[in-house]
Amino acid sequence: MSARKIKRRLDMITHAVVRTDNWGDLKIEIYSDNIKLTKGKRLWQRCRDSWVGQSEDGVLIDAFSHDGSENCNGGFGGRFFELTMVDGSHRVLWGPWSGRPSVHMFNGAPEYMELTVKYGPFGAGIRGVMEDQGFSREFVEAVIKKFKLGVHLVHSVVSIDTLGENVIEVDLQVVDNSVN
Repeated sequence: MSARKIKRRLDMITHAVVRTDNWGDLKIEIYSDNIKLTKGKRLWQRCRDSWVGQSEDGVLIDAFSHDGSENCNGGFGGRFFELTMVDGSHRVLWGPWSGRPSVHMFNGAPEYMELTVKYGPFGAGIRGVMEDQGFSREFVEAVIKKFKLGVHLVHSVVSIDTLGENVIEVDLQVVDNSVN
């Protein structure tokens, strides 16, 4: 990913802040007057049971969980999603789940995290538009640097016990610079 491609989207951000969520985790919010910040074609690839779409500039990342069959996996109310794969072919996923970035990174997706994007001056909103969008680690680090947020990203492995089954996830976390 080139610095020029990152800069084009980075220049669309007017402000960025770090907030603490309901669970005490630090989260980055970015503000923009340009709805094009999160727009652009995604090219998709399969990483185990994750289907990962990345914008052509490598900044935006979206992902679905789906077993790859022609069956509905029960997510998104049974909606269909047509994906253009990196080789130009097309796949249709029926009822995929969104999943957390940590699940998809464990399956081989590039490192990324979701940031809250608010549109309008300091999030006043263009008709109340607010969304969570996956951004590449490189882009998130550029946001942190540009807006001097006083945080850094750490890579962690999370082990979760779900219904007696041990599940491993790879995660990126925002950590205050005063913490090692």
